[in-house]
Amino acid sequence: MVPLTELLFIMILISCAYGLFSFRNSQRIRNSIQKTKEEHAIPEGNIIYSDLNKPAKPLFSKQHMLVGKPDYIVEHEKQYIPVEIKNTITNMPYKSHIMQLAAYCLLIEEKYNTKVPFGLLVYGNGEQYRIPFDNNLKFELKETMKQIRYQIKANTIKRNHDSLNKCRACSFFDSCDQKL
Repeated sequence: MVPLTELLFIMILISCAYGLFSFRNSQRIRNSIQKTKEEHAIPEGNIIYSDLNKPAKPLFSKQHMLVGKPDYIVEHEKQYIPVEIKNTITNMPYKSHIMQLAAYCLLIEEKYNTKVPFGLLVYGNGEQYRIPFDNNLKFELKETMKQIRYQIKANTIKRNHDSLNKCRACSFFDSCDQKL
């Protein structure tokens, strides 16, 4: 039988080793998060959601019948900010990217029951655009969603590009009769 003092000593050693492991692991995670923030020019605050490092659970709005996965959600000063990273190089944000970001703002408002002041688009050339999520953009998003749903129901959607990459990335690719 092992004496009680030896058993306590072994338990203390195991606890110290586990504590050291936990400390080193938390440092590694903290450094990884900081590196990610710097790489993607993510604003200060806590990253509370990420779909880039590993697949995340989609956000879903029952009210708007909308689903989406922003690249990041940052909580800063009690505000939730969606961040969307684009590999594209541009000197102006694309309208489709603005609408995508607005959809994430709407999803976040419903999920967290709070007003989202803006979203952030970050492009491959380091350009960053702060897109205010105001009543005008919210109205435009809802009207766009209404038009898309109408066109899907009426089966009147026409391809508006000649890009094979866009076709392959489209969620309707498998069922589309206009694909390239």
